[in-house]
Amino acid sequence: MSDNASSAAIYLASKITSKPPDELHPYGHGKSVNVTAFIIGLILLIITALLTYEPINRIISGYSIIAKYALLAVSVLVLTCVMKKLLTRYALRLYKDTGSPFVPRGSFPSF
Repeated sequence: MSDNASSAAIYLASKITSKPPDELHPYGHGKSVNVTAFIIGLILLIITALLTYEPINRIISGYSIIAKYALLAVSVLVLTCVMKKLLTRYALRLYKDTGSPFVPRGSFPSF
C-alpha cells in the first residue's frame, strides 16, 4: 500500500513539476519535488509506527504465531525482497536514462 501511495504521489508531482513557469510560479514548479518527498516521508513514518505498534501490542496480549502460516510469511518476504531488488534496478536504469530528480543517484543500496 505504501508503494502505491508513493508511486501515486510521485506521478502527480512529476505532472506538476513538468509544467512551465506561470504568473503565480515564475521560477517554475520544481519545489513540488520537495513537497512530495515530505509527504512520502510522512506516509512512511505513519506506516512504520503502525508496523511497530501492532506486533508489540500482540506480544503483550499473548498472541502466538501459528506455525502453518510461517512458511507462507517467509515466502512472501522472500518474494518481496526479490521484487524490490528488481524495482531498484529498474529505477536506477530509469534515472540513467532520464536524469529524473525523483530517482536520485546513490539513494539505492546495492546488494
